[in-house]
Amino acid sequence: MWAAGPLCAQQQRMVAPSHAALCPRTVNTDSYQRRDPEHTALHRVLSQHWPAFLERTEQAGALPDYVKREIEGYLDCGILERGHARIECRRCGFERLVPFSCKGRICPSCSGRRMNDIAAHLVDRVFPSTPIRQWVSSFPWGCTPLWVTTNSCAPTSSTPL
Repeated sequence: MWAAGPLCAQQQRMVAPSHAALCPRTVNTDSYQRRDPEHTALHRVLSQHWPAFLERTEQAGALPDYVKREIEGYLDCGILERGHARIECRRCGFERLVPFSCKGRICPSCSGRRMNDIAAHLVDRVFPSTPIRQWVSSFPWGCTPLWVTTNSCAPTSSTPL
């Protein structure tokens, strides 16, 4: 795997300072803090052991492609060297590098963002205009694999719930 190298002096200047401290015209405070995914335990374990694990699974029977994409996307998520956008404040000219995200399901940052976006959508757009009644269905654990892998257990439109 690759290791994140040091940032050049220009990149360090763009990542480090707070925009609110530099731009008095900013109305809201700048709360953006670049997370350091390469310093988390999950990222360190995966980046260290992923190549060996992938090699073993190839010998025993390959992992599905979507699993490989998720893990490799997570390993690239939030790393400046793997891709970033340069943003600039139109008022004061302050620039910042924002790393690209993977938008994957195993990434704690991206899945947390997705969860917040869905919750905000439900609260702002769905719940206010729709009368809600909560229905809870529970199924025996033995049906779960069938439910997930096939549609044979799924109710049809003619089946009453």
